[in-house]
Amino acid sequence: MITVVGSGFGAFGIVKKLVDKSIRVRLITSTASKQINDVGIPLNMPSVQTSGLGGTSKIWGGGFAPFEKDDFNNWPIDYDDLLPYYKEVSSFFNFDFLKFKTKNHNENIKSQIDHIKFDKLKFLNKWFLIPLPIIRLKDYYDKWEKEGKIEIVYDEITKINFSDKTALSSKKSYSYSKIVIATGCLNSSYILHNSGIKNYNLGRFLSDHPKLYFASLTLKNHMPKNSIYAFMKYEDDQGVQVKTGLILNNPKIYGNHNIYLKPLFRDIETTKKIETLGTLIYTLQKDILKPNNLIHLLMNFKTLVQGAIYKFNLFQKYSQVGLFGILENKPFAESKLDLSTPSTVDYNISENEITDYLNYFKDVSNSFGDSCKLLVDSKEKFLNNVSSAAHFTGTTRMGLTEDDGVVDENLKIFNLDDIYVCDGGVFPSNGNANISMSILAMSFRLGELLAKKQLI
Repeated sequence: MITVVGSGFGAFGIVKKLVDKSIRVRLITSTASKQINDVGIPLNMPSVQTSGLGGTSKIWGGGFAPFEKDDFNNWPIDYDDLLPYYKEVSSFFNFDFLKFKTKNHNENIKSQIDHIKFDKLKFLNKWFLIPLPIIRLKDYYDKWEKEGKIEIVYDEITKINFSDKTALSSKKSYSYSKIVIATGCLNSSYILHNSGIKNYNLGRFLSDHPKLYFASLTLKNHMPKNSIYAFMKYEDDQGVQVKTGLILNNPKIYGNHNIYLKPLFRDIETTKKIETLGTLIYTLQKDILKPNNLIHLLMNFKTLVQGAIYKFNLFQKYSQVGLFGILENKPFAESKLDLSTPSTVDYNISENEITDYLNYFKDVSNSFGDSCKLLVDSKEKFLNNVSSAAHFTGTTRMGLTEDDGVVDENLKIFNLDDIYVCDGGVFPSNGNANISMSILAMSFRLGELLAKKQLI
């Protein structure tokens, strides 16, 4: 039986494609929460990894965006290879792929983002689409299981035995005909390492989207939260919310970074506290009701109230906007996982890249004129303010040969048959968008390949 380990975005398209061809598949998913041991640049994010059926789709914000063509530099595949699958993902989840370009939005939406003045020849819109209600992959898996199309097993796979084609947990072994490891960038490498894979690239080149407020902008007039450029979401006639950020028209100078202009509740520090508490609540979900977490909420009651006012846009207009960067992160071999200790993350950014970020912040701030104040102008300030978007990539990267990758362009591990990896770890670089749509596109692509092989 074809077996998929993991149940997040990397698993979904594979299972969907096999179900479409009436090929039965076993899905093995963990229910154990894992604590991240952070030993490099601080990630400044909740330290618990999401587990259970649906993976990170259980807590994500629902935003879809494809990578740009420039994001595929130094990949063994290009944008055109994924384009059919980007379109297929859009069709399956009922939104219009063409809406990722400005010209395809209605004038009402475009008029609402025209009031902020800046050098509009320098920037392009980066559009994100959020189908409503927010997609949870668990709903599809549950449906397929009830229909008898898939088998779902709750277990923690720790090792693959390639010689007898079994996946091993501490309790049981599972035979497979083909197997896909899709447990996420921070986990798949450990399974392969425990299975005896020897490859310099394994666990290395860990990339993320570093994020931070790097400048503030004073508006001439107080504006409601809905009118701040690139932050609020506008619903179209398909029941899809739309939001937009800014990217450089020529990303080759600094990189393909994305900027949001986010309204500030009083100031950046207060807004950051609201966002940090909101992320914790959203990540923990039902676990927020545990005694220790409730005590934490009570100790931060003022921030909780401010967050409710901010989230639900109660009685507020804003005159201060934060320039919030979500940054492309170049592959760096010394950013890595400690493969001897599960969930130990040694995330690093090269000195040259930090210098590039600082030059980018200065250039972008100048583009917004005298009312924009640069806040991050040194390495120390960068490291004190940066946090993780949890868009991890690179640890099982694609390559042309095993000298520069762990898997080939079809996501098969070099020199092994019938074993594949499909999650953010296979990305050689991480582009300028939330990686979920690109992982789904890769998953649809691999699922199609496996279905064809199975039917030969």
